[in-house]
Amino acid sequence: MPYFDDNTPWYDAFNKGQFPLAVKIGLWQLNQARTTQPTVYAAPKGTPFYFMGMAAFASHDYQTATFFFDAAVAEDVRHYPNNNNTPALLFMRLDKTEQGQAAQQVVDIVVRRLETALNNYAGRRKARKLTLDDVRKHFLDHLKRPRLRSLTATIISFLAEWDYRLQMIDLAPDVSREPFFTHLFRGCLLFESLLKEKVFKSYKRETLGKLVNNHLGAALSIGKPVKTKSPGLQAILRQLKQNQKLRTAIQCTVQTRNTLGHNLVWAATSLNHRNYDLLAHDIAASCLHAIACLYVPQK
Repeated sequence: MPYFDDNTPWYDAFNKGQFPLAVKIGLWQLNQARTTQPTVYAAPKGTPFYFMGMAAFASHDYQTATFFFDAAVAEDVRHYPNNNNTPALLFMRLDKTEQGQAAQQVVDIVVRRLETALNNYAGRRKARKLTLDDVRKHFLDHLKRPRLRSLTATIISFLAEWDYRLQMIDLAPDVSREPFFTHLFRGCLLFESLLKEKVFKSYKRETLGKLVNNHLGAALSIGKPVKTKSPGLQAILRQLKQNQKLRTAIQCTVQTRNTLGHNLVWAATSLNHRNYDLLAHDIAASCLHAIACLYVPQK
């Protein structure tokens, strides 16, 4: 049995629901092996990474969770290259077909949020047909290409964090909005990254506005160019409506990226549960539209 499958000092804390402690012990074990026992550290480590991913998810540290799940994928790809259905691989493509996964509940949570986002996208004018299976097959299944797995990890962490932030946002309206801003900005950056993967190398340094309006406007079917600048976050929030057409959703996404990408100090006391959810849906719809137009083969 691989060393890290047989030596699981973190498991007792995990089994007792002491999830931050489980992550702490797992990090200690892995770093000790890495620095003092390089031969041991070279053994398969998918098991601790996978369970640490679940523990981080349960601790609401979603970016760390996807890091650990991706690390488990890297281990599985390296050590078991012919097995495409390891628990970590199933998680990262949000595949629920294989029963008995330890992270089944986590997959269910993320899939429910993705299905909600897909239904919201489908209700918008000029939306392309896009199913959960399309997203899995043509986007999430980039698992053997490490550079593109960061896109998979980002969309999963963005979806996972969404409901958690919604539970918090109306509790204290006059405090820092940094957690909400960085969540929204990560979704905007995902949209930009989705576009940059589909343009010529010489265009990858272009601004998001140029990518949308000049290089990929026809592929995205946005019609007339979007406005890329906004006086501030309040102006973006004021224009939000339920199920805006995709061009408007993309415009809000571009403006949010340019607004939050330069400054986190915005007077946004009106950022609340309703408009935060509307803006997150606009950003998610923009990302899903990019996947539908640029990643799913057109029939």
